Amino acid sequence: MQQNKLYVGNLPYTVDDAQLRDLFAKYGEIDELALIMDRDTGRPKGFAFVTFPASRPQKRRWRKTGRMSGGASSGST
Repeated sequence: MQQNKLYVGNLPYTVDDAQLRDLFAKYGEIDELALIMDRDTGRPKGFAFVTFPASRPQKRRWRKTGRMSGGASSGST
């Protein structure tokens, strides 16, 4: 099964996994969410990766617009 992994940047350092999951759940099922943490401070570094199962209509929409339907920018890795 193919997947879409999105880079999500410019996040506030106060964001947590639950907030990100709530934010992106409206775009579909989330396979994996990785909020990158600073190993020295234990705080978020301000970016994350969100992985969705690939669906052709969704992938086509993201490729065509470069944005998810809610307006958030999507960077594919």
